[in-house]
Amino acid sequence: MVRMSAVWDRTAEFLSDNLTLIVPVAVIAFFVPASIEGSLPNAAQVQGALAILLPLVSLFFAVVSLWGALTVVAMAAHPAEMQGAGGVARDRLIPALIVWVALFALLILLLLPVPLALMLNGYDVAALARMEEVHLTAAMAWPIAIYWFLVAAVTLWAAARCILVSPLIVLEKRMFDAIPQSI
Repeated sequence: MVRMSAVWDRTAEFLSDNLTLIVPVAVIAFFVPASIEGSLPNAAQVQGALAILLPLVSLFFAVVSLWGALTVVAMAAHPAEMQGAGGVARDRLIPALIVWVALFALLILLLLPVPLALMLNGYDVAALARMEEVHLTAAMAWPIAIYWFLVAAVTLWAAARCILVSPLIVLEKRMFDAIPQSI
C-alpha cells in the first residue's frame, strides 16, 4: 500500500535534486503563460479580431501547460534520461490532447441537459448566459439543482479517479485505455 507521506517525501526529493532542469520547464509552461493570460483583457469585453485572438491565445497556453505537465511526468519517470523528457512529452502531446478533449466533450454532454430542459420549457437561455435575471419556477429549479449537484459529485469523483491519465499516456504510451486504467 502506498503511503501519502512517502509520496510527498519522494516528490520533495525529486524536486530538490532536479531543480535546475525543472525550473526552465516550469517557467516556460506554467509561469509565463499564467502571467500573460492573467494580464490579458477579458475576451467578452473586446470587439473585433482581438475577440477571436484572445481565446486562441488561451488555448495555446493550455497546450503549452499540458506539454509542461507531460514533461515533468517524463522527468520523474526516467530521471536518468531527463534531457529527453521534452521530446517524450512532445511525442505524447497529441494523444494527451485527444484524450483530454474527449473527456471535456463528455463533461459538456453531461451539462447539456440543463439548457435543453430550460429551452423546452420556454425559458430564454440566452438571457441566462448574459446573466440576466430569469425567474425559474420551483418545479423547474429543484430538478436542475439536484441534477447539478449529481453532476458535480460525479465530476469530482471522475476527476479524482482520472488523475493518472496523463502519466499513463506518457509512461505506458496509452491513449483512451489510460482512462479505465487510471480509474
